[in-house]
Amino acid sequence: VYQEGSNTLILKVLTSHNAMYRPIAAFPTYIAYTIWGDNFTSYRFINLFFQILSGILVYFLLLRISGKHFFSLLCGILFAFHWTHVETIAWYCVFQESMYVSFVLLSMLLFIRYFDNNRLILYLLSLSFFVFGFFTQEKAILLIPLITTYDFIFNYRRKDNNLKKTILRI
Repeated sequence: VYQEGSNTLILKVLTSHNAMYRPIAAFPTYIAYTIWGDNFTSYRFINLFFQILSGILVYFLLLRISGKHFFSLLCGILFAFHWTHVETIAWYCVFQESMYVSFVLLSMLLFIRYFDNNRLILYLLSLSFFVFGFFTQEKAILLIPLITTYDFIFNYRRKDNNLKKTILRI
């Protein structure tokens, strides 16, 4: 039950009887309701935005890993507009899927840049987007083994690289 008021949605999220705690996922719904009200067709713009953002981030991630523009562009377009992702755009209730994927991909990209540059701000931004992804969907925890695997595979040529240092670096 939605009631007018600034703290009602936040209170509902915090006191929900649902076993999941996803405060970041509730924020776009609050914004969409504030802008569009009960016009649920307009909510698909949020889904479409996060799905296209995920496709763009897939492009940049694959470009960073492979260095091949055409391959990265093709994979990014396929990821963004493949017919198996229709549910993510058409059904508003699952917008958290593309939202958390966007946060995880952005966190991964920033972490790869952190590996290259060793700038603390990149690490903190990566960690922030990981937390956003985790509070959107719990599946974002898979970023930790993903980054560990990336570092172990792509940075294995370093003379000082081993699994213990990889885990400690993360």
